[in-house]
Amino acid sequence: MNAIAPTPHLVNDVKAKLRRPDFQLPMLPAVALDVLRLSRTPHVTMEQIEVVLKRDPALTAKVLQQAESPLFGTKKVHSLRDAMVRLGLGKLGDLVMWTAMNSTVFKGGHSQDVETIRQHSAATAYAASVVAKYTPNPPDYAFLCGLLHDVGAVVMLTHQRDRDELPRDIFWNMIHEGHMDVGSAVAIAWKLPNEIEMVIEAHHSVLVHGHPHPLSAIVCLGEELAAFAGYRWPDPEADRSARHVVARAKETLRISDKLWAKIEQEVVDGVANQI
Repeated sequence: MNAIAPTPHLVNDVKAKLRRPDFQLPMLPAVALDVLRLSRTPHVTMEQIEVVLKRDPALTAKVLQQAESPLFGTKKVHSLRDAMVRLGLGKLGDLVMWTAMNSTVFKGGHSQDVETIRQHSAATAYAASVVAKYTPNPPDYAFLCGLLHDVGAVVMLTHQRDRDELPRDIFWNMIHEGHMDVGSAVAIAWKLPNEIEMVIEAHHSVLVHGHPHPLSAIVCLGEELAAFAGYRWPDPEADRSARHVVARAKETLRISDKLWAKIEQEVVDGVANQI
């Protein structure tokens, strides 16, 4: 890939649009965001979440359909409550966000490129959840941060104007250079938890406030594993973390070469059934 300086105009343009009240950002349903918040709230009950989720019948129907997918490991479900009990609160929040993302964000212009990034994001989410299993304290948002880590790229693709004027490698390098910043702005617009916003912005450096951040490290390695399994961006050379950053992520999580080989095999064996 040609080495070029970051091209800021698209990033600045999209971020300026995000601040405009008339800008049509692909918004997640309010119910999905409420369920995500409640699913991480101490002492919340299934009844409370069920009442909120049922405010959006279309989303509820899609959640029931997706609950039986391999990605969430649930067999035949017969009711919303059945799905909720089997999934548990954490997975339920992930499932609702996954369903909402597929219905809103992963649609629009340049559909083939967006679909490729959707598959990459799903693979990263799965791989991040695998990596998280091998850490001492698996973080709550591993799957969700993997799913959302490249949302800025999708927004930039939808609103870019000069793709046909740029060589392919320069165009995708521009998307790569800006997608973390734009993704962080999208997370703020959606009022997602601060930790998710930080990880979106830091997943290619692993550093938050100058220090290695475990969840950023998990997403960095999840993306590396997704690429290893064949789920990359439309330009396969774009959106790769530097070797020293990947090494930093492994060191942060204390992942040895032997454990890394085991994780790689687990992801390769399972990822195709999760997309």
